[in-house]
Amino acid sequence: MRTLFSIVIGIICTSFLLGCGGGGGDSGANDPPSITQLTAIPQTVAVNGFSTVTCSASDPDGDQLAYNWSATAGLITGSGASINWQAPGTIGNQTIYCTVSDGALAANANIIVTVTEASSAPQITNFQVNPQTFDFHGGEMQIQATITDDTGIQQAGVKVTYPDSSVVSVDMSHVGSLYSADWTAPVNARADGQNMTYSLKIVARDINGNETTSTNTIATVFAPEDPPIVPPW
Repeated sequence: MRTLFSIVIGIICTSFLLGCGGGGGDSGANDPPSITQLTAIPQTVAVNGFSTVTCSASDPDGDQLAYNWSATAGLITGSGASINWQAPGTIGNQTIYCTVSDGALAANANIIVTVTEASSAPQITNFQVNPQTFDFHGGEMQIQATITDDTGIQQAGVKVTYPDSSVVSVDMSHVGSLYSADWTAPVNARADGQNMTYSLKIVARDINGNETTSTNTIATVFAPEDPPIVPPW
């Protein structure tokens, strides 16, 4: 009888411990999120310039994360893991803060962005097109120029205005400060014997949003010597 009583008591104690999670730890514990990286691109901007700030964070429990942003100065727009920050009108270092929360626990990080004097716009020199004239067949043209800027070029391209005033954009690639692009002049199939002229200009923008447009260069596709006959119907 005493042995049976001991077995029953043991079963009851074991059930109680299992029901209370005894000896197994608290499986419902909440772990805090973690921030692995906080970046600002660019990290140096001119006064009133813009930077994109991105927070890379995760939560070990898979909880949904909320992002809260603040800064010592400047204007923050957007929400979530990535925001846009506009620098104030004064130079100096500014700190941007990010708090990531799972609703109960949080992680914090910050990054310093340097605000400098407004930079000058990009400089475009040695703008060349080759060849500049074609027979009526048209053909491929090589376009190149030297483009420099003290903060870095964000984008450069060629704007080609057609005889009907439509505009085509051609992206430029570069090696160092030498930018280049190829463009194909269309066949001149006009029946009135007139040449086709195209206006080309380069537009360059730096990382602070300053933009420069070159002077225009004209390319010509000559009319065929014997214009096609237009049917009377």
